[in-house]
Amino acid sequence: ASPTPVLADGNCYCDFGALGVACVSVADGSVRWRHQSVIQHNVGPGSSPAVVDDLLILTRDGADVQYIEAVDRLTGDVVWKRPRPPLRATNEEQKKAFCTPLLIDAGGRRQLVIPGAQWFIAYEPETGEEIWRIDHGSGFSNVPRPVYNGEYVFLCTGFASPELWAVDPTGTGDVTDSHVAWKHRSQVPNTPSPVATEDHVFFVSDQGVATVLEAATGQQLARARL
Repeated sequence: ASPTPVLADGNCYCDFGALGVACVSVADGSVRWRHQSVIQHNVGPGSSPAVVDDLLILTRDGADVQYIEAVDRLTGDVVWKRPRPPLRATNEEQKKAFCTPLLIDAGGRRQLVIPGAQWFIAYEPETGEEIWRIDHGSGFSNVPRPVYNGEYVFLCTGFASPELWAVDPTGTGDVTDSHVAWKHRSQVPNTPSPVATEDHVFFVSDQGVATVLEAATGQQLARARL
């Protein structure tokens, strides 16, 4: 899974992880700036960048270091850099992740929700300050992007024993024991991202099994092999 470029105000932002980020003019193809991040992916980059106002948000969940970085999208200068919470895993393969940030409005504030190994975390976009975190266990190499239906954020725990969690994003601090509405453990994807509507969550496992859940409760409503 390679990072998808993002377009904003006449610029194309291309993220190649440890190989660098480039801001390219759509008008003439010129490179306006480059930025290099220190990270060891082991299997290559996968997290796509996200634009929030004048910031380009970069997810850097490597095997060696794990952090989130925001750069000025007009200059490439680092605006803030936030380390991820400590990890229990000792195997470097279980420290990496490949998720793409999701910007939401919840609890009266904007939040960047960025899952990683062991943790689901939400940040203030402007400063990188952590809003809430949830310990989801021993999952790693998270690929599916989180989705939001206006009430819950739906997040996948990653490889090992993948689960889908419904999280109330209105909390502050470590809300592992207070803001998880439900969990689903069957046919949850390692790689494909789910889709959420007001009433339903849809996802397809890596083995090609489609599932529909009731968003409010996690109750399984339908399942079919594609």
